Amino acid sequence: MSAALAACQTETPQTAPAAPPDHRPEASADPQSARAAAALEKLRAAEASISALQSQGRIADAVAALANIAAPEHRRQALNDWLWRLTAEASPVRAAELAKQGPEAEIWALRTAITQSFSTTEKAERLDDWLSHHPRHSFTTALPEPLARLRHRPPPARRVGLFIPLNGPLAAAGKTVRDGFISAYLQDSAAVKPEVRIYDTASEPMAALLQASRSTGIQFIVGPLSKPALESLIELQPRVPVLALNYPNTPMDGGTCRGEAQARLEAGAGFAALGLAIEDEAALIAERLQADGRERVLVIRSGRGWAIRATSQLARSWPHHLEEHAFGNIRTMTESVGEALQVAASQARHDQLTEALGTPLEFLPRARKDIDGIVAFVDHLQALALAPALKFHLAEELPVYASSQSVRGAGRLGDLEGFQVAELPFRLHPGPLHRAFSGAFDPHDANLTALFALGIDAYQLFDHWSLLSASDPLRGATGTLRLGDDGCIRRTLGWAVVEHGKLSEVP
Repeated sequence: MSAALAACQTETPQTAPAAPPDHRPEASADPQSARAAAALEKLRAAEASISALQSQGRIADAVAALANIAAPEHRRQALNDWLWRLTAEASPVRAAELAKQGPEAEIWALRTAITQSFSTTEKAERLDDWLSHHPRHSFTTALPEPLARLRHRPPPARRVGLFIPLNGPLAAAGKTVRDGFISAYLQDSAAVKPEVRIYDTASEPMAALLQASRSTGIQFIVGPLSKPALESLIELQPRVPVLALNYPNTPMDGGTCRGEAQARLEAGAGFAALGLAIEDEAALIAERLQADGRERVLVIRSGRGWAIRATSQLARSWPHHLEEHAFGNIRTMTESVGEALQVAASQARHDQLTEALGTPLEFLPRARKDIDGIVAFVDHLQALALAPALKFHLAEELPVYASSQSVRGAGRLGDLEGFQVAELPFRLHPGPLHRAFSGAFDPHDANLTALFALGIDAYQLFDHWSLLSASDPLRGATGTLRLGDDGCIRRTLGWAVVEHGKLSEVP
């Protein structure tokens, strides 16, 4: 079963994702020239200084220093490639601020223009406009490699097959992904767009759907959404690139997205996988904990599968002390938090001391002092119970780091004041597509929000297929997206804090 969406364009074979460019190559010296040797030594010292600025997180200073470095012409390309990679390390908000004023504002303006562009067509137009207004900039003669690939990119596939479930238990999820994909398709400003056909993976066997897609000339497959459907598709060895919307059955810890899957695909077809793994959020939380100098962490989690997986990922990423406490029932949240904070043990020690001395003692139970951060893997209703429980046990001063599930719900965010959370850029930066989503769906539904954003990113990744790399990220709706060597699309979500009842992004 399939449904066609639109249009036409000349057919061009799809290329596999480009490998990330190498880091700056070693400078070559002229052994015959003392002057050249001195210049080389000076260049290396300048590069070392810039690397130090980069490692310290002083990205704006590193960009300014690198843009003005004195270098021979044969090194300019490598330095410009490095310069462009550096700008990708700044958040979109910070880049936009730097584009307004300060050193190298024009470079930051280009990065902001590229980041804020939705499609490759729009990005290429903004790049050409920038180059026309900066004819003497070094980028005009040594354009960074990702931007050069953007200007000379091949057209995307002419016909795309979207393989998703439209019936059965996953119908709601499939339809939401479909709506996100089509909304992104309509947002694309390209004059010529691909024809999109939608194949219901719940209506027919995968072999029949793949045969139908081949008969209609499908050149690119987006999906499937479920692991069993993906495994079935891989077994059939499609002869076109596949952007899976789930991960193959390989473990996240140490496994790869390609692995055996890539080996079973026809050579040169191309494969990448984007999913909504909770492990992405747990990895980001681990990074923030370390950046904030936390060393002794208490994890409070529910018994749901996603919370267990998130805790396992955090434990793998965390080099310091970590304790885990699972609660069984939201009604007993206050008691569970007390146990986790060892308030009951404090009371027991008081009782023992009172009995030993034979006299009553003034006493106020206190939460433990050996924990400097709490990680909460809980949903929104559970978070609303957790916040007052922490306050009751006098632990409201402990910083709380949480997953996006904590802030997705109909309850008031003001009750979660101070919570720090990993969140989708789709929610942090509402735009036309978010307004379209809110008009058709419940914006408080965590699953629907993420699935609609997944559909948006599926279209953007298809459009950017020939440009994907680890070094030049795509700012998507589900996160900042980078292609790993293993075929996984790595997501880095946004980071926000609840302030005055609203989510405020933190750089």
